[in-house]
Amino acid sequence: MESGLLKLKDHQVEYQMTRPSKENVCDGVDAVVYIMTMLTTDDTERRKVMRKLLFDKANLPSNHNVIHRYVVGRYPANRTYQQNLIDEMKAHDDIIFVNYEEVYGKNYIKWHAMHEWHMKHCPQAKTFIKIDDDTAIYLKRTFQWLDRDFGGIIKNTTEYFVCNALSTDSAPSRALHS
Repeated sequence: MESGLLKLKDHQVEYQMTRPSKENVCDGVDAVVYIMTMLTTDDTERRKVMRKLLFDKANLPSNHNVIHRYVVGRYPANRTYQQNLIDEMKAHDDIIFVNYEEVYGKNYIKWHAMHEWHMKHCPQAKTFIKIDDDTAIYLKRTFQWLDRDFGGIIKNTTEYFVCNALSTDSAPSRALHS
């Protein structure tokens, strides 16, 4: 585990997060896709599906080296599930665990940890993509558009934010159990 520190004006949060198993995890990597997810049984199934579909080599661009990481927080679980999670982490080596309570109101800590992990371990990766585990992305197509500068929209731009739409006049609608 390694330390992280989030500072926002008068608010400060210290946390721990897992280190990559390989120090050179991002050598030659063009992009990292970070997926916000949780440690529930349903989310475990989503990770399985995402690994098979979104991150299958056939669905990745051949001209870009793309890796992915799931970002999870601390979640109360039974002993069997905890062992299954340990097994999943060892088998896939694609989970960043943040030792902080997994509740929606504290997602900003996971967001910060995700960025902190990226800056510590993958600063040379040109593209940073953040999605949630209930989101689908076709990475081949995404990189076709990136390679074309989104039709010139991002030409000569090194920092940009791409999304379909942002709504600033409403709060997120969340299920009670999430």
